[in-house]
Amino acid sequence: QLVFLVTRFVQSLLKMDRPIMLTLDDFQWADALTIDLVLGDILSSVFDQKKSDRFMFVGMYRDDEVFGEHPLSMKLSNLRQSGNANVTEIPLDGFSKRDITDMI
Repeated sequence: QLVFLVTRFVQSLLKMDRPIMLTLDDFQWADALTIDLVLGDILSSVFDQKKSDRFMFVGMYRDDEVFGEHPLSMKLSNLRQSGNANVTEIPLDGFSKRDITDMI
């Protein structure tokens, strides 16, 4: 039921004909069901409605924790191969001691 409710929620937002950006942080901790919900069911719903030009998903994760058989790694690979979504990865470096000192 959760999958149905979340998918319907996104579908109703898309009917408003306004841009939508969904962001999730710490995606490396998501389980396979959550990853399938977000990167499977929700994105499929967006593409089915032909509204992908107004939808952006930004998922943030620690790349040193996502590799090999991790569900997120496998789902991203499947998305790239399918060609249904534009998958762009932007690697970010951590803060140096100098950066942290400057912020404090």
